[in-house]
Amino acid sequence: MTVLYLSHLIEDAALTSLLEAHPGIGIETIEFGIGENLDHMEQTTDRYEGRMGGWIRNRPFSIHGPFLDLNPGSYDSLIREATMTRFLQSYSCARALGADRILFHTGFSPDTCFETGWPDMAAEFWKRFLEHTDGSIQIHLENVLDLHWETVASILDRVDCPYFTACLDAGHAHVYSPQTPLEWLEGLGSSIGHLHLHDNMGDLDSHLALGKGNIPLRPLFEKIRLCCPDASITLENPEQEALEESISVLSRFL
Repeated sequence: MTVLYLSHLIEDAALTSLLEAHPGIGIETIEFGIGENLDHMEQTTDRYEGRMGGWIRNRPFSIHGPFLDLNPGSYDSLIREATMTRFLQSYSCARALGADRILFHTGFSPDTCFETGWPDMAAEFWKRFLEHTDGSIQIHLENVLDLHWETVASILDRVDCPYFTACLDAGHAHVYSPQTPLEWLEGLGSSIGHLHLHDNMGDLDSHLALGKGNIPLRPLFEKIRLCCPDASITLENPEQEALEESISVLSRFL
């Protein structure tokens, strides 16, 4: 059975009402993806535990790592070190709260990064990062502005770690990449350990409910079953109603 998470982009009460209605579904929090929260990581961890501890102890729990202004493949050593500090802080929080996985954006930007050199720097960064981990938490690398799946694949191949896999965000691929989500699925294949699912019209990263945009869902799920049937899934919608719609749509395909 697919492990499913709901992104904690809505108010606590709205999220817990969905969790009550759907036993077994987990949470993916963005609480530890914000630098200001990581400046006070112990307080942030304690506060989140106090709010959501009863919900994360007996369900799947995932953390979305920090990403604003960070770049693991930066040519500037100080940027890489700031990125390492933030990533390790969020990993420490994930361990403290018993998370089963943590997701990080690649940090690639087509305006400032070069696909021919940036992946080499990023791979060396991730090798260093993984020296601080023990395999108890799955670590996923998520595409955002990435143009081609080959860039993500090259990092994963260079690092070659069994618990360091791709998170394919189909909505991001649909908006930002000339390659379709189906091509990303085919290209990354079994290296996909996690999926972020939401919909859009191909023009904005609007995080619509599944079926409200123009991503071809039936071919998408057919390809998921072929390429990465064991991948876990997070539904990323910023409204309760949209999450409810996405859960309903997902149930028809899984």
